[in-house]
Amino acid sequence: MVLGEDGAPLLIDFDRMKMAPIGYDLGDFAAVELLSGRDSSTAMALAEAYRRVPGTGVVTDESLRAWTAFHVLLRVTEAFRNLDPDCVNHARQRVDLAHAVLRGKVE
Repeated sequence: MVLGEDGAPLLIDFDRMKMAPIGYDLGDFAAVELLSGRDSSTAMALAEAYRRVPGTGVVTDESLRAWTAFHVLLRVTEAFRNLDPDCVNHARQRVDLAHAVLRGKVE
């Protein structure tokens, strides 16, 4: 939840609701975009919009990359859980993607 200066809610997002740094939510969104084969333009636009909203906290490019990599890694076992016969290869691809995100090699 993002609160305004007067404490009133400006934005409420109940998806995987928890208390966490803003980068947690943005990284989750960015990871889903990457894993869906979309580029990072929507995630970057969302991050920029968050930066302009009072009360959201600070998100740097470095922290956004770290949170994005974290959320990619959280999804490493999805292929296994979905009984994907190529789950080992898909897991390896996600680990490689997380590494590339951390190094700033993914746009």
